[in-house]
Amino acid sequence: MKKNTILILMTVMLLPSLSCVPNNTSRPDTIPLVRRIAADSTGQRAVVASYPAGAEGVVAVVGETAGVRSVVNRMLVTDEYDNINAALNPDGLPDFAGETIYGVADLRNESYDALLRRGEETVREAVVRSVVTALDTLESPAAKLIVLASPLSSAFGVFDVDTLFKMTGAQPRFIEPVGAILSAAGNGQNVLIATTASLTEAYTSAAEASNSSVHAFASEETLATDYLREVLVQYRDAGFKSLVTVIATDNYNQGAEAIRNAIEFLRSGIFPEDKSLSELVAHDCKVVDITSAIVRACYLKMRNDNIFTHNISYPSARCFGFEMDEAIEEMQLEEYVSD
Repeated sequence: MKKNTILILMTVMLLPSLSCVPNNTSRPDTIPLVRRIAADSTGQRAVVASYPAGAEGVVAVVGETAGVRSVVNRMLVTDEYDNINAALNPDGLPDFAGETIYGVADLRNESYDALLRRGEETVREAVVRSVVTALDTLESPAAKLIVLASPLSSAFGVFDVDTLFKMTGAQPRFIEPVGAILSAAGNGQNVLIATTASLTEAYTSAAEASNSSVHAFASEETLATDYLREVLVQYRDAGFKSLVTVIATDNYNQGAEAIRNAIEFLRSGIFPEDKSLSELVAHDCKVVDITSAIVRACYLKMRNDNIFTHNISYPSARCFGFEMDEAIEEMQLEEYVSD
């Protein structure tokens, strides 16, 4: 049989800085950088204005390296839906079959948390730059969907990216983490979200449009059990008693399986307080991790906008600024190459 090989090119790229020149051509609540680009002071208005491409375009995942890598890796192998009728039923073929996914890591700003200490506008600029740089880099083939992988982009940058697209006449088609997580949590739920102090308000604001009760608390713990315990303690101490039906996390190091194991550990009652904390969690509690939520949102958006390629082939990836996880790469070589 003919051998079908997935092309994975690894290229390192540093994101360039965009110049800033005072201008007042836009609403005052967007950052100056957006006004510069819209006024074509940077020469990149046309790049933005041409977004998005049609079904033949690529999916561009941008942001901090850890998030970009996690999302790209998952998009290459996830199989949650039937590729024919979109039913929630694995069919043995990756959900993003035929798609090309570009991961563009922001090597210039490896930590948006660190940037935030220098001011909100610094993060907002980094998010806008990452999007513009990705569009510029992917001019051919062009991007059809932008995925903002960094959680902080939802609070510091989404508004500016949306404004930039609208000001240049582009279609504001993109995925952002907070919206993706709340969507994955579902309606009519009692949702407990483990996040950072900088994002609790973003979840509260975004949840106002839903019919779920959303409680966001910060946790800086590393171990999954401690991570979960910390937010449950805050939930209890805030006076909440209703059973938690969904637990969500926007930490790429805390996957759904780790959180499920943490729930079971608390239920074991090895430590006296853990048993009572576990009683706040419904037995059929759903767990949502950021990677799964973003990938789900991408699939549904591409289905809704009818921008899948519909090619019968395995997905491919091109990564800028990082290398794909070795396990994913090896699995593709073993499973996606036929003799």
